[in-house]
Amino acid sequence: MWRTLVHQTYTGNVAIDSSGNCNHGVPIQVTPDFPGFSFDQQGSRISIQPSATLEDLGNVRAVVRSALEPSGTPHRWDLAEGYLSFALFIDADFSLQGTILDQNSQWTGVATSANAVSTGVEHTAQVVCDGINSVQVLLDGNVVAESYDTVGQVRPVGQLGVAVGHWPDPPGVYTFEGTIYEFALQKYDPDSDLTAILDPCCADWSALAAFVEQLGREGISQAQLAEAGATLRAAGLASELALRGNSKSGTLAQRALARAAWLALARRDSRVLEKTLKAWKASASAVDSSTLASITQQFEQAFNAFGLSEAQWHELLRILCLNPEHLDREKKKRYGGHR
Repeated sequence: MWRTLVHQTYTGNVAIDSSGNCNHGVPIQVTPDFPGFSFDQQGSRISIQPSATLEDLGNVRAVVRSALEPSGTPHRWDLAEGYLSFALFIDADFSLQGTILDQNSQWTGVATSANAVSTGVEHTAQVVCDGINSVQVLLDGNVVAESYDTVGQVRPVGQLGVAVGHWPDPPGVYTFEGTIYEFALQKYDPDSDLTAILDPCCADWSALAAFVEQLGREGISQAQLAEAGATLRAAGLASELALRGNSKSGTLAQRALARAAWLALARRDSRVLEKTLKAWKASASAVDSSTLASITQQFEQAFNAFGLSEAQWHELLRILCLNPEHLDREKKKRYGGHR
């Protein structure tokens, strides 16, 4: 599920964030031009300060609705940029580009062909990065460029924050020219998908709280569990990247497998889950042995980091209704059984 971090609609002389995260903007040297702000000076910008909600990104969808009205020599026009994080801009040849600062500290991403953006026309531009290998640029709702070899999660927004219509740095070398009407920034929240798997009519939340409390008495702190969870997510990302193979077909196939596994867990359908895991294992056979061994080791280290015994893992799955008995629920329903 996508979670909105910033949403500003410029219908007055302020840049209020309606997302509830208080990521308000400060309009600088812009002229209210209802609806929207006119960027008509080199220093025109809307500045958004760094915040806790802009730190843990991993992936982003940045959206800017604007109308470009250039004057003078063509140059790069920034739509929105997070300092040392992500960027969405129109280049001098009127191509639309989206980039991130990747794991190799290089700005990489994707660009459309020249003249994709028309002047004097309202456009909605987007850059979507999934934090694994995919970057897409959309124009007016259509995917117009995509890349599947941009490796790395989107970095936290740095100390200069997010700038709309301007480079985050002070010089106005990339200032937008024209009118900007709206800016939104979202991130995909995997925790919401994980929560959706848990059956609220079955999972025993009081038992879960007692389970975690007992772990604490045994020396397994919540901090340890959180750190182990982060290690497990990192191993999962490495696995997804390896299965995708930096290709569109591999990426779409891996996404389909992940979706199938999620649905099987949500429906408590062991038959479909088993089938999906077999397909996952088959696709993993195409990964080179050294990479596969490294990922396997990462998963082993992550599970060991939790510090749970085999019996405790079984108990946790039972509490969450993810044990074999509940995963057979769909099978029982098909054959007239009861949960």
